[in-house]
Amino acid sequence: MPHSPPQPSPAPQAPAHFNPALLIIGLALSGLGGVSPLLLVPRFESVFAVFGMDLPLLTQTLIDYPWLLCPLPVLVLALWMLWPKRRRDLVALLFGGIAGIGAGALAVIAMYLPIFKLAQTL
Repeated sequence: MPHSPPQPSPAPQAPAHFNPALLIIGLALSGLGGVSPLLLVPRFESVFAVFGMDLPLLTQTLIDYPWLLCPLPVLVLALWMLWPKRRRDLVALLFGGIAGIGAGALAVIAMYLPIFKLAQTL
């Protein structure tokens, strides 16, 4: 039977490094996006009352439920907890950033849709 040299054992995997800054930034961005409808809706609500027209579905939904996007930071935390430890801080940052920026953009678009609709009728 031929002799084979001993095989080196695989190197132990380094423990996952926790970077709280990435998680905090992801939570902050998602929090800003989640709170933006609460800040925007009251400013536009009186303007829409003067228009006296039917509002687009997106705008009406955001006026009726301005708190709808507030749970975004909870989703970031849930994703962070459920994701494998190796990349979860980065995933929390990416998801929080994309969700926060998307929620803020959605709120701005929803509030300006009736204005664009009114401009088309003129």
